[in-house]
Amino acid sequence: GLAALAAVAQIGSRTPALLVIAPIAGAGLVYAALRPKLAVIIMEVIEVTNVSGVLSDRGAIPFFQASMLLGLLSIGFALRKPELRERLNAWTALAASLVVFYIATRVVATLGTTDLGASLGSLYRTAVDCLFLLILLCLIQLAGQPWLVAAAFVLPLAGLSLLTVIDEFIFGGTQSFGGFSTRTIASGELVTTQRYGGPLPDSNFWGRHLVMGLPFAAALLTRAQRSGRRLSIFLWWAVLLSVLAGVYLTQSRGTFVAAGLAVAVWFLLVER
Repeated sequence: GLAALAAVAQIGSRTPALLVIAPIAGAGLVYAALRPKLAVIIMEVIEVTNVSGVLSDRGAIPFFQASMLLGLLSIGFALRKPELRERLNAWTALAASLVVFYIATRVVATLGTTDLGASLGSLYRTAVDCLFLLILLCLIQLAGQPWLVAAAFVLPLAGLSLLTVIDEFIFGGTQSFGGFSTRTIASGELVTTQRYGGPLPDSNFWGRHLVMGLPFAAALLTRAQRSGRRLSIFLWWAVLLSVLAGVYLTQSRGTFVAAGLAVAVWFLLVER
C-alpha cells in the first residue's frame, strides 16, 4: 500500500498498472533489503550503469533515491543480527570520521562564500554522495563477500564497454543502445576512433570508472587462474579485455595514462 501511494505521488495516477506494479516493486525492495549481498549488488549496478541519469528524461522513477533507500533498509535489517553487527569494525568508524571531517571542511568553506545558494547546493550534493559512499561501504562489510562485490562492479563495466565496441565497429557510432553507449561530441587531439562515454556524457568521466575497474578485473582473473577453472579464466580474461577496449574507445589521454599506472601498480603489489 505504501509503495502504491508513493508511486502515485511520484508518477501520478495516469497509469492504472501502477496499482499492480508498485506493490510488487515494494515487495522486491523488502526482499532485497533483507539480503545485504543482493542489496549491495543492486546498488553497484545502478550506480555503475548510471541508470538514473540515462533514464531521467523518460520517466519519474527515482533510481538513485530508491537505491539509497534500499541500502538504508538493508543496513537496518542487518544490524538486528549480532553476527552481522560484528563485521562493522574500527575501519568503518575511521572511514565515517574521514567523511565527516571532509564535510566539516566544506561547511567551513561555505561560511565564507560569496554565493550562498550555489555553495549550499554544492554542499548538499557532496553530502548525499558521501552518504551513498558510507552506505555502500557498510553494506560491503555486512555482506562479507568481497569477491562478489568486485564482480558486481566489473561485470557491468565490461558489458557497457562491449556495447561501445559494438557501436563503433558494427554500427559506426550510430547506435546508442538507449543511452548506454554515448558517442561524445568532443573531438580530442590525435584520436583514432570516435570517443565514447558509455552511459555518461563525458568520455573522461567514463574513463575514471573503467580505470577503477581494471584492478578489480585483474584480481578476479588472478583468483581464477589460481583456482585452475578454465571457464572462470576465460570469463575474466574476456572481462579484462572488454574493459581495456572501453578504455581505448574513450580516446582520452588522461585515461590512458591512469590505466597504465593502475596496471603498473597492480603488478608491483601482486605476488608472482
